[in-house]
Amino acid sequence: MPIKYDELMALKNFGQKYAYTDREVMLYAYGIGMGADPMDERELAFVNEAVATPRALKVIPTFASVAAWGAGPGEMNLNRVMVVDGERDITFHRPLTVSAHITADSSVLDVFDKGKEKGAVIRHKTVLKNENGEELATLVASRFARGDLAVIAYLKGEPAGYAWMSFTTGVVELAFGVTWIIGPGESVRYDYFVLPEWRGRRINSCLHSAIVARARDLGIVRTFASVSALNTQSLSLPRHQQKIAAMKLTLVHVSGLNSTFHKSVGAPFASRFLKRD
Repeated sequence: MPIKYDELMALKNFGQKYAYTDREVMLYAYGIGMGADPMDERELAFVNEAVATPRALKVIPTFASVAAWGAGPGEMNLNRVMVVDGERDITFHRPLTVSAHITADSSVLDVFDKGKEKGAVIRHKTVLKNENGEELATLVASRFARGDLAVIAYLKGEPAGYAWMSFTTGVVELAFGVTWIIGPGESVRYDYFVLPEWRGRRINSCLHSAIVARARDLGIVRTFASVSALNTQSLSLPRHQQKIAAMKLTLVHVSGLNSTFHKSVGAPFASRFLKRD
């Protein structure tokens, strides 16, 4: 992914101002499941001020990850549709108070350009400080700008399944170090999942239609996917969608030799896959 290294490394945004109250603290706690058991005094301390019986409200340390939501080093000029969230680390310096006015200082730590059509990894840091300038927490996050697309299905306000698509050669692994070759105007649909309780309701078909429609909007004219010969349930999907197999690929990995042998039928192996040496 072509990037302007010097411009990204120079990004800094200090003194961003934010404020939160006990309302946000309790909503965050509720959002991650605290208070589900109304008899658990340990959890109630994070979601209820206990008006009848005074009790200090506690702040979950990871609230720091959302206390300055939106803080960042500046505009990176990335296509947000093509960015995947990566790792997140938090270092806690001081306990967070129930309400506060805080500042956020953000800067870029590292930029790793993985090369043409292979994406880039950008690591950036945000330091939260209280009104006295004392550090509260340091958040380090990474963004993987490689050109992926994800679609999530929600039912009754809860995630029920997802579909994932990539546009980048040499990233999506089929197995044993064998990765897809993706040409211009092409993509690979490499992951579908529906929660067991929602299966059998055509959610997978809806996910497929949604992600293909979005890919078409992005100029994609051909999508590929793989199905294991051992997965009889998934094998029924291509037949249902009237899709014909373009290639049948057999991979045999010998652990003792640390080597993978392949045989393809229908198209040359090198026309669609790369093998790691």
